[in-house]
Amino acid sequence: MKWLLAAAAACLILAAGAVVSHGSREVRRAPIAHSNPFVPLPYGQSDVPLESGVIVRVRLQSDAGPVDADLLVGQDGMARAVRFDQ
Repeated sequence: MKWLLAAAAACLILAAGAVVSHGSREVRRAPIAHSNPFVPLPYGQSDVPLESGVIVRVRLQSDAGPVDADLLVGQDGMARAVRFDQ
């Protein structure tokens, strides 16, 4: 089940990176209170240090229903980490 969520997250990360890198400026500010830590993405390592980034909220569809996740996207448009809302 976790590998399915990870695969779905990877697809959404690529899509979110494309949206962020193409200048989408719609930002919704909402309070985020989580005890879950971000999990670094193995392919999200970049030579560009993370100086600033945005958190993008996404909803993934799984066999058990929708799952909310937060993506940490760096200033270079690369998704660096993910955390799942449980």
